[in-house]
Amino acid sequence: MQLQIGQKFKCDDGNGGVIPCTGTGGGNIGNTGTNHPQGFQGALLNLPAALTVDPNPDPITGQRGSVYIADGYGNHRVAVFDYQGNFLRQFGSVGTGPDQFTSGDGGHPHCVRLGADQLIYACDRGQNKINVYTRAGQFVGNIMIVPGQLGTGNEGTGTAWDIDFSKDPNQTFAFISDGQNEVLWTFDRAGSIQPLNGVAANPTPLRGFGRPGHDPGTFTFLHMMAIDSKGNIYVGETVGGNRIQKLITKTVPGGAVTSIGK
Repeated sequence: MQLQIGQKFKCDDGNGGVIPCTGTGGGNIGNTGTNHPQGFQGALLNLPAALTVDPNPDPITGQRGSVYIADGYGNHRVAVFDYQGNFLRQFGSVGTGPDQFTSGDGGHPHCVRLGADQLIYACDRGQNKINVYTRAGQFVGNIMIVPGQLGTGNEGTGTAWDIDFSKDPNQTFAFISDGQNEVLWTFDRAGSIQPLNGVAANPTPLRGFGRPGHDPGTFTFLHMMAIDSKGNIYVGETVGGNRIQKLITKTVPGGAVTSIGK
């Protein structure tokens, strides 16, 4: 093992102390999603959902390899560590504000992704939005994902489970997995998905692929994704799905994605 962040069976209690992670039910601890607004124990996590590594110099330390963790099922924050596992900073907190993540079980933030624009995209699955921050932690704005029920209390399982970008230098397209509607959405990232000055963007997807089901090309609890260097998309399905599907993107001259196939 080269690096470990956090300690097994020890979780941050959100108030500067430590609690045992002893709950049952797929690893969920007893007080998941309740009182973890800030994660004051910087070195500990509470059921993290995803991570991304920054190959560029950190905006504060200048060192490469900062690790951004969606510490979401318990702490509702993005926690940042250096390449040696030392805690650097955090951003986001629990709440319904534009720069916050909703409380409750389900993983909020559920994803974290670094874009070529050097912004951090973190999924607030429960409120159907993606919070966008600078790498230093300054809030930039929201991206609302259909049906975009921010703060209505009708979020359900949520529409923003994961985000990734096409592999062209400009990352022209954004792909978002929507586990509530079982659809993989394609957005024109450059044209409509960028929030500015704290204002929410409400982009219209270019297309959606998938529907509920267990057949090839359908989804059950569409969850996380990864895109390889050729643009192929690998999507994972969790509870009830229990599989990974490979989707092939097809393009026309100019780089426009025309369809996604199995």
